[in-house]
Amino acid sequence: SNVISDTGWVTYLVAGIGNYDFVVKRANFRQHAAPEVLGRLVSMRGEWQFTPLSGHTYVGYNYHLTSKGLLLLRTGSVFTYFQDASSKAEPKVHMLPEGWTVTTGQKGDIEASRLLTVQRWAGGTGFTSAGDFVIGFYDLDSGKFIANMNMHLQPKHEADAFNSKFF
Repeated sequence: SNVISDTGWVTYLVAGIGNYDFVVKRANFRQHAAPEVLGRLVSMRGEWQFTPLSGHTYVGYNYHLTSKGLLLLRTGSVFTYFQDASSKAEPKVHMLPEGWTVTTGQKGDIEASRLLTVQRWAGGTGFTSAGDFVIGFYDLDSGKFIANMNMHLQPKHEADAFNSKFF
């Protein structure tokens, strides 16, 4: 296992009462405690609805499980991160700067690094190809970018590979 991302935690979905209806749970495999329920995730009419234990329902077009929680993608550049099942406080909504989106292939766990992989098309910044992107790392705690890099991703080839394998 990777020490950087090895938190001992795993978030998983348990089938609920209907199609596309799930109970979201997390467990710490380093402790012998019962899993915690984070909430309920249901797909309706092309949207995902997440209802944490606080009872307020949040809607997004997609979700991403992390080892200790769930990212609910509300638009390409707006997301809510749910981590604490016992908190009664409203979760923080993150809004990326204009043109930036969460990468569709975010595969790595964000819990240890607290960094989310984001991207924007590099058009208008001296790049000329449709496959030129700026890849960034967004710090969940500070709400700021810590690093950017330029990448050229060939449409239908490298772009698909990037979205499938970038950690």
